[in-house]
Amino acid sequence: MWENEGMTHVEDTLLVMTKYGQSMSEAAVSILGADDLVSNVSLSTLMLLHSDGPQRPTRIAELTGLTSGGATKLITRLETGGLVVREEGIVPSDGRAVVVALTETGTEKVGEVVMALAPQIDALVDELDAIRADA
Repeated sequence: MWENEGMTHVEDTLLVMTKYGQSMSEAAVSILGADDLVSNVSLSTLMLLHSDGPQRPTRIAELTGLTSGGATKLITRLETGGLVVREEGIVPSDGRAVVVALTETGTEKVGEVVMALAPQIDALVDELDAIRADA
């Protein structure tokens, strides 16, 4: 069972994460322009594509923990939002394979999200470090 100090540590951590989570979500929505494009999974997918380049939908599903159907729905939402595109014929070993890549707009929007969220993430980490130091 949780001791009082452990419970306070958990409560403080959750409060800080909630405080920053909402404002980060609002910032991402203002940049991406739609609530349905902003979730931990969609942002993770966009960051993955930005850092590692085009990915097969099965790889996106693996890395996000989504089912193949869930990954397909996510990719469709991101594609409808103009952030990603499905491309065929660029996998040398399989010309029929589909990969998902960021569009130019997607690349620009990811950069904007990173720049907007960086100060908030730094502040979040600082507060979490302070909570850990007090524990």
